[in-house]
Amino acid sequence: MKSFLKRLYHRIDQSNMFGAQKFVEKFLSQKFVSYSFYGEDVLINSIINRLKYEVGSNLKLNYVDIGAWRPIRGSNTYHFYKMGSSGTVVEPSVAFRKHWKKVRPRDNYIEAACGNMEKAKLLFFEKDSPANTLSAEFASNIMNKEHRTLGGSYDVKVISLPEILKEHLCKFPGDYFLDIDVEGLDFEVISSYDFESIKRPIIIVIEDTESPVLQSKINKLLESKNYFIVARTPISSCYLDFSRPEITSGLEMPRI
Repeated sequence: MKSFLKRLYHRIDQSNMFGAQKFVEKFLSQKFVSYSFYGEDVLINSIINRLKYEVGSNLKLNYVDIGAWRPIRGSNTYHFYKMGSSGTVVEPSVAFRKHWKKVRPRDNYIEAACGNMEKAKLLFFEKDSPANTLSAEFASNIMNKEHRTLGGSYDVKVISLPEILKEHLCKFPGDYFLDIDVEGLDFEVISSYDFESIKRPIIIVIEDTESPVLQSKINKLLESKNYFIVARTPISSCYLDFSRPEITSGLEMPRI
């Protein structure tokens, strides 16, 4: 149907039938509904599409979502789940377990925090707040900036990033992207991964509010591992693995 409309559109375009052109153009347009807070899913999808366009890399990525929060609203991975992908999602809050299991049953849901400590307390503002955190410093900043009051805390299980990635790759072998949003402890999480002993993600999306971002601890670490920023939201950086010549050879996508 669409191929017929494309041929029809070409004829309409040549004849300057602007009303009909607008109708067909609207029909053929690709609409993308973003579920992320800042359009991270749009950027990930754009990077995948750009790789396909420039170097013919037709990537089918699964995902590891650290600090996943809700299964739909604010999710950087729900678009890809809708498109048939699946992966590992890690969320310490007890408020979302049943919701995730019902809405996204294909995912491997891990109810835990990601970190290097043996145990931790989740500091929460509301049961389903996106700002709940393991970091007392981060919680203090939220209270000062947003005039919130902590609702309390409770003990949560903690699993390291290498452990999570090993479990993920057993269940979902293949290429994947890694999304990290752990409210103030993002550097501590990403720095626990050595990038050598476990399969590397092709794309990393990570919250980084240190300024200037090119001088941040996260950026310096990832550049040393041959990851470079190719897109940026107000709070997150999108990195591409330039150690994969079969993916990035001949790529003209600029690095930030």
